[in-house]
Amino acid sequence: MKRSNKLYISFLFISMIGFVACKKLEIENVLAGITPVSINFIRADSTIVKPGDCVNPYEKYMVAIEIKVNEPVSGMPKSVGYTINDSAYKVDFLTSGKKYFPIVLKSGLNKIQLNATELKDSIRVVYQEFELVN
Repeated sequence: MKRSNKLYISFLFISMIGFVACKKLEIENVLAGITPVSINFIRADSTIVKPGDCVNPYEKYMVAIEIKVNEPVSGMPKSVGYTINDSAYKVDFLTSGKKYFPIVLKSGLNKIQLNATELKDSIRVVYQEFELVN
């Protein structure tokens, strides 16, 4: 009887090791239930800043993030991570749509990206002094 218990415990132990070792690891889906649509630099009037456009240092600029919530659950926000010039931020969406965030463009390269996606935008800003000549 004693030997039977040792065999039973050994078999159980080996089975548990095999079960744990063979179980697939679940990778948490960062964008579960969300379909990213776009991320862009825009002016305060909602027009997209395109490469080659003039950037006015006195004008206000924003970042526009648009997503589609696949299965909205009432009251349960979906979080989306994004980076602006290598600084991380997070925004919550209850429904599909766009959200806007003010930004101050720095001189040089400005980059934005939605985390866990290939959606990104960048613009190079060169502020120059000028003189008005009569």
